[in-house]
Amino acid sequence: MTAYEATKIQTVYHNATIVQFERISRLTDDLKKKGCSVEDITGLVTQLELAISSKDINQVPKNFLD
Repeated sequence: MTAYEATKIQTVYHNATIVQFERISRLTDDLKKKGCSVEDITGLVTQLELAISSKDINQVPKNFLD
C-alpha cells in the first residue's frame, strides 16, 4: 500500500511539473511574438523578485501592474 501511495504522489508531482513547464513555454512564446527578447523577460522577472524580496511595491515593474 505504501508503494502505491508513493507512486501516486510521484505521478502527481511529475504531471504538475510538466504542466508548469508547458505554461512557462507558452507564456514565453507569447511574449516573443509580441517582440520581447529573452533578456526583456528575464530582466522584468529579476526586477519583480528584487521588489518582492525588499518588500517595496514601488520597485515592481510597471508592466506587472497593468
